Amino acid sequence: MLKAKEINEALVTKRFASAFGMHVGRGKALTVEQFCQITGFESRSVGGWIRGESSPYLFRFLSIASVLPPPFLNQVIEISGLHGAYETEGTCDSYMILSKAAHLVAKISTDAEDGKIDHIERSEQVPLARELHALLGKFLEKTA
Repeated sequence: MLKAKEINEALVTKRFASAFGMHVGRGKALTVEQFCQITGFESRSVGGWIRGESSPYLFRFLSIASVLPPPFLNQVIEISGLHGAYETEGTCDSYMILSKAAHLVAKISTDAEDGKIDHIERSEQVPLARELHALLGKFLEKTA
């Protein structure tokens, strides 16, 4: 995680371009033309985002996040120390499970750096484990 003063426009633009380019463009899940049809954005703007020449305003960013899968958003926001974005409309997919599992593993790993996990750390881990357990239950019900 970067400190607040280390997060700047150039870094965010680069991170956005990297994440965005994994999902939009020639040979990706969405072509620029398809993406523009869905969002109403101009292809010139979208091309600039892919090339890292600029990044979108917040309202456009949120619109983009509503179109692309959660890993896109997680890639962009992880520079602020955040992660775990997932669809909220009752979905339970592999991305959500992976995100929750990664969060729990990261928490346990960080807590265990000193060679032990104390009662406070354990109490912070249990809710994360319960969330993951609940998601796994939904996923198994849906696929069974």
